[in-house]
Amino acid sequence: MLSIKELKDQLRRFVDDEDGLSATEYAILFVILVAIIAAGATALGGGITALFGDATTQLNSVGGP
Repeated sequence: MLSIKELKDQLRRFVDDEDGLSATEYAILFVILVAIIAAGATALGGGITALFGDATTQLNSVGGP
């Protein structure tokens, strides 16, 4: 069984160790960006659909030849 001091030392070494962090950080950043892009596309998609729906309704109400 590990003592508290050994656990602290292992935790400190883990936190201080910077090997491999850049790949993990890039992966986390990528996931966050994908989530933001997906949310934005969803929000814009609904707005664009509504915009074209309104334009179609207005054009149909004007009538034509």
